[in-house]
Amino acid sequence: MTTTIGDLLANVILHRDAALATEDQGERQQLALDVVQEALMAMHKLLGKDLLTAALGDVDETDRIALLETAARRLHVLSSVFGMMPVDAAGPFAIAEEAWAVAHGDAPLMFARITGQKVKHRVLKAKLEALAWDAYLEGLGLAPGDRHARIGKAFGTDWSTIEKWRQRDVWAAMSAVNIKYVIDLARSEGWRKVPRWKLLGNTDWEAALISDGRRYLEILAHNKGNR
Repeated sequence: MTTTIGDLLANVILHRDAALATEDQGERQQLALDVVQEALMAMHKLLGKDLLTAALGDVDETDRIALLETAARRLHVLSSVFGMMPVDAAGPFAIAEEAWAVAHGDAPLMFARITGQKVKHRVLKAKLEALAWDAYLEGLGLAPGDRHARIGKAFGTDWSTIEKWRQRDVWAAMSAVNIKYVIDLARSEGWRKVPRWKLLGNTDWEAALISDGRRYLEILAHNKGNR
């Protein structure tokens, strides 16, 4: 069954009303995030990939200056989505300015490394993404052996090791509530055949999985070179 723009907008309205109705601030924030994501998916479907690519631009990931400049331009565009937000140091416009400044020679301010922090967030997030892929592909109906082989190949790691990340690494460092939400959402998206990769520019789940695995390996190499 194909999801239409009308279906997406109906979900936005339904979840918007649920978010406004709850008095629990934590639940409201999570529901509000769901609404924003669904609204962006509706916008993506309405405009189409070709138009969004033309507006936001392609990027050569090997050229860091071009990467930062493109990120700055995209964040300027996205800042219009959050036009009702206060213009502050945590807003999209401020992040865009930081990216542009670093691209042209300034040392990072907002993103300067915080001394004393030892947890490698990017590695943990990539590991959580591998586990989320397992849930997503389970939702799609792939057999365990098939999905585990695909994830292991993409992340350059045996599934027996990836499986241990859940307790040994991810659960030990991240909020159990947030982890459960990510895993449950991925499984639900698989059931509903929601293209969770679309906003990242990939054409299908196989390309998105390979992209996430490659990103994980790049993070490992980067961390190794900056010890």
